[in-house]
This record gives sequence, C-alpha cells and structure tokens, in this order.
Amino acid sequence: MRLTHALSLIALMLLAMPLALAQEKPVEKPAAKSESKSLAARNFFVYYSGSCIGWQKSERNQFERDGKTLVSEHDNLYVKIIRNLDGQAFEIKGDEWMTMNTDGTPVSQSSTSFDGGQVTKREATFNADSISVSETVGSDPARKATLDTKGKTIGTGYWAFTKLKAEDRLKKGETISFTKLDMDNQALEQETWTVSGSVTRKTTAGKVVEGVEIVTVSGGHVSRNVVDDSGMPVVASLTGGFSLEATEKIPEDFKPEPVEIASAMTSKIVVKDCFKLTTMDILIPFKHDDTDGIEPLCESNSYHDVVKYDDDKGSGYGLRLKAFKLPADFKAPALPLKDLTDDVKRYTTPTAICQSDDADLMKEAARLSKDETDSRKVAENVMRWVYKYLKKVSGDTGSASAKQAYNEKQGDCTEHAALFVAVARAAGLPARQMGGMVYLSQGSQALFGYHAWAEVWLGQWVPVDATVNELGTSARYVMYEISEPGDTAGSSRISRSIGQKIKPQIDAYETEGGTKWRRKDARELKFAIKPETPEKKEGESK
Repeated sequence: MRLTHALSLIALMLLAMPLALAQEKPVEKPAAKSESKSLAARNFFVYYSGSCIGWQKSERNQFERDGKTLVSEHDNLYVKIIRNLDGQAFEIKGDEWMTMNTDGTPVSQSSTSFDGGQVTKREATFNADSISVSETVGSDPARKATLDTKGKTIGTGYWAFTKLKAEDRLKKGETISFTKLDMDNQALEQETWTVSGSVTRKTTAGKVVEGVEIVTVSGGHVSRNVVDDSGMPVVASLTGGFSLEATEKIPEDFKPEPVEIASAMTSKIVVKDCFKLTTMDILIPFKHDDTDGIEPLCESNSYHDVVKYDDDKGSGYGLRLKAFKLPADFKAPALPLKDLTDDVKRYTTPTAICQSDDADLMKEAARLSKDETDSRKVAENVMRWVYKYLKKVSGDTGSASAKQAYNEKQGDCTEHAALFVAVARAAGLPARQMGGMVYLSQGSQALFGYHAWAEVWLGQWVPVDATVNELGTSARYVMYEISEPGDTAGSSRISRSIGQKIKPQIDAYETEGGTKWRRKDARELKFAIKPETPEKKEGESK
C-alpha cells in the first residue's frame, strides 16, 4: 500500500477513541509468477514531523505471463503512531500489488490492509471501458462494483513517468494528467503531475540526494517526489506532514520513534451545555493550500457558513456553526419511501463496512421498525438502540465494520456511525457516514476532536450522532466529508488539518437558553447573518 493511501487509514484511526494495537497477521501474496527481472527496488523510512514512525519496501519487476511481458509493483508498509488524546498506540499495515503493461497502463491491482482485528482485501481488474472492483472485509462476501472508464485515459504513476521520460519531458514546467483508480474509495480520480526540474535535497539523516522533482495532485492530496532515473522516489514529501526517505536497509528490530498526532485540540472556552448551542463562531488558523484539484479546508453547507480570510494578521477560515433541529411540526415521509432520486437511493445499498443485508442486522432492523410507518420514529428507534447496544469503549479494531461492532458490542464514534447506517438501511432508510470535527465540553474541560457521525434521509438529510443519542445536532460540528464508497470530496481534509496542526478558536456563541458570549478581540467576518454583540452571562468560562 502506498503511503498516500495509508493517510486515509490514519484519518479513520483518529476518529476512534481509544484504539488498540493491530494484531500480527501474515501478508498474503499473489500466486507465484514465472522468473522475473528486477527493474527497481528501494527501502524507505516513513517520517512524521521529523520522527521515524515506520517503513515501506517497494519493488518493481518485469515478468512473462501467457506470452506477454508485464510489469509488477509491490509496496509493503508498516507505520506505528501514538495518539495524544489518550496515549493509545496504533499500527497500520498494508500490502499492495499492481500489474501493468510495459507502458504502465494498469492490468490488475490488489491490496490487503490490517486494522486491529479486521482485515480488508481489495481487488481490481482493468477492462477496455470499465474497472471491476471488489472489497472484502473479514469473512464477509465480496462487495463488487463496476466503474465506467469509457473515454478516459487510465494510467498509473509508472505510466506517467514512462511517458514523460520517453517524450523527453522531464523538464521544469511540463505537466501530464490522467485518471487513476482510488481503490479505497471505489472511485476514479484525476491525477496531475507537474515537473519542477532537477533538484538537490537533504534528508533527515543528512544525506544529500539528487533527482527530478515531480509535484502530484490527486484527491486533494499533494506530494513532492524527487525521483531517480527509474521513476522511483528517493525522497517524497506528502500531505499531512508525512514523508518518505530512501534507506539502504530496514533493521530487523525496527523500533518506531515516539510521535504524537493531534486527534483532539483543547479549547480555552468551555460552554457548559454544548448540546444547546444554536450558533458558534470559530476560527481555524490555516495556511491556505487549496489549488486546482484541492478543495478548501471548509465549505458552507448545512452545518456551517464559511468565510475564508487572509490578511496581515494571518490566514485561515472563519466558521459559523449552525444547529440543525427538526421543528415540532415536521412531517417525516412514510415508509416504505417512494420516488427516491438516484443521488439518495445510492445510500440504501450494503457496503463492505455497512452490511445492511446481514441476517442479524436485518433482524434488528425488522424489530425496530415493526408496524411503524413514520420514518423519523424508525430512525430514532435505530439511533437509541445503537446508543444503548454499544459499550463506549474501543475493540481491537480502530474502524470496525457494522457487523464486527455488532458482534463485539462495543465501539467508538466510527462503530456507532457504521452500525446506525447499516441498520437504518436495512430498515429502508437511506443513510450515510460523515466525518469531520466536533466540539465537546465536560465539567471544566472542552475540546475539538476528529469525529464520525451519520445522516439519515427523512425527506432531507438529517444529522444523527448515535454516539451521544442525538437526532439533529447543536452548533458544534465541522463537516469535512461524506465517508462512503464513491465519495472522495474532502477525503484529504483531516490529513491536511493534521499536517498544519490546527487549533480551532471560539470567537462567539449562543445557546437555546439565550446565553450569549463574544470575544472582545473577535475577528470581524461577514457571515450570512451577523451575530449580536452580547454581554457574557452565567454558564460559561474561559
């Protein structure tokens, strides 16, 4: 598994709290091929903020199969990180294979990733005008999908490098774009390479390396790769503060250096009843990095209005977080739901993580929806059941599937979201997983933490957080992404936030009881609705 793909796993790990270590399992390799010829091989150390946290082994070989010359790439990855929220350590292990034609066009691809007690396998076959993709979690049946590639140039990194080199275009300013498979998300992504020219870089170990620097943009992720004549990197700087640096050998007794990744950020402003927030203005200081192919860190939606700022005092995003509560006279559509549009209907089918066709989960859904036609009441029944059913501790898996969470009867926000979505879909309700940040206070402490929750379709998308038993939300959520197969928008936002070590700051808020507060030196931003400037009342502290 390439490290850029592992960043999405790291993001998922940060959503769960606490988290257990991955279990040691053997990596399965494809069936043996005929004699192969080595084209390139390299070992890398993986760094985060200057600390060595893992390794990657990469190799490229040429071989013959059925009278045809093919090229294979194999990446084996190990990363270990300690989370600062609770001191829990977690490991990520990945193994990825890709088979290509000699020009780098893909033939097949497979990966195996290890997340605690859960093993996920993905396979893809590249056809003339389509890609067949399958995903298997644990012992569940494979989930299959077909992606239409007609009219698209499907490539790989090796294809792009080979083409640039053959055309003598490894020169400053040259660019090349192609469509690639994001196997983790079962989606097609546009990737663009821009050649920066010949460069010299100094590694963390002090070694001077030379090569051609290529900047790649794909799925919101940016990497700067210094490659040698084979196209394999010698150093690479990746989204989120991660990097790869070539090394002669990976020690047998490799021990990762301790490093902490901020999965939660302490807030100086404590709102004692955060579940009654109607609005909250926050600042996220951030060095703007959005360009072509990279969306802004935050966008206006039903969770918040967003203003981007950049002046002599700094840059970042101002957000007005909004509550989403259903009115007392809200009329939910009757079950079974009818006339669903395609963009909603797609969230009614089972996935590898949300097994809504599982017999046990279908049985629970039938029990929770029995003789009930009000879709809102069914959604509330499912939410309350998930809240009560799952013990609020993590299992062996950082991001367990719905069925694994059901079997273990415990989990954190990711497991609550997955189980709610699966059972809601089994009950006939479109539902989807969400990812982002949430504000939470308890006693004299408060924080912003990375979080997962869900949305359910009740004639409109309604937030559901089964972790806290809440249908509809108070003004404390920052939405980054829809965490479902096929949805790639926002998938890089958590890793970009990690890389810049963001620290959200509260500037103003208002609660249902009329309590209002605004920081004296709050930045003046023009949101859709300008807040009043109230006096501080009882119920909050700094």
